[in-house]
Amino acid sequence: MRYAWIIILLSAVLGLLAALFLTISPTTVLFEPEFRAGDVPGVLRAWGVTWLFFNVFALIVLFRGLRQGERWAWWTLWMLPLLWLSHFLVNLSTVHNLVIAIITAGGLILSYRAFFPASGEQPSRVS
Repeated sequence: MRYAWIIILLSAVLGLLAALFLTISPTTVLFEPEFRAGDVPGVLRAWGVTWLFFNVFALIVLFRGLRQGERWAWWTLWMLPLLWLSHFLVNLSTVHNLVIAIITAGGLILSYRAFFPASGEQPSRVS
């Protein structure tokens, strides 16, 4: 469970850092020339703010719900790999987002038995 928790934490922190980068970086830092034209920087910044608050929410769920062994938190945190996957699907050249999605899903799968024990066993609180 410890490794799963660390993997999920790193995913949320990476998302938080990427969101901060999108939100506060100057337009000249954005890599592709298409990002510098028209309304794209504003849209990217709005996306960054949304991503920022989403990852703060994920960290709250991680520290409050998941560490206390709440099943709803385990289900809720599946939004993290789905978020990374959606970023990959928007821009297929960002394979790193797909890799992070797979690693994050792996972290959640590692913690499955802690939240859903085999039949006949009592579910234990994860701490």
